[in-house]
Amino acid sequence: MKCNSTHLPLIVAVIVLFSCGGNSEKVNEPINFSFEILDSIQVDFLGDMKLVDYDSKGDKYLLTTSYSEEYLEIDNQGEILTQKKFTSDGLDAVGSILGSGYLDGEVTVLSETNGYLLYRDGLRTGEINIPYTFEPYTFYQKLGVFRYADRIYYPKPWASSSATLIGSPDFYQELYTTPII
Repeated sequence: MKCNSTHLPLIVAVIVLFSCGGNSEKVNEPINFSFEILDSIQVDFLGDMKLVDYDSKGDKYLLTTSYSEEYLEIDNQGEILTQKKFTSDGLDAVGSILGSGYLDGEVTVLSETNGYLLYRDGLRTGEINIPYTFEPYTFYQKLGVFRYADRIYYPKPWASSSATLIGSPDFYQELYTTPII
């Protein structure tokens, strides 16, 4: 069927006839809408923090500052369970933090000078030995440290013994061909 200009008013009339109408009842009550934020936690801390990890067994969250020089552990009500600030000097010197996360309920941090360090309740409880000296080459948003079959797996730091200059094209070629764990 070919539609020409004589059919156009008829089509418009049919559309108007069926589209107009509906419920003629008037609603006297205004409709109020509101938004409720369900997935946020208020923390009594002045500063910028980012969510890094969640420990499901302890039901706690790990938050760090932008350069990871300080971390908070909070519960799901926003109560601060642990607050730890790292220093670059003194007995418990850490240096720059390259990343952090949870391992079996303990906070794990990768320090550029000391390797992987473990903390519980803000106190250092141990470390994961890296069997070689390493060079920091990246910051980790979340450390993927985990335990499987009585072994601990972690992101493999760049070995200092590598003759490849960090940032060179050969570095990236070697980086993509070496194991990451």
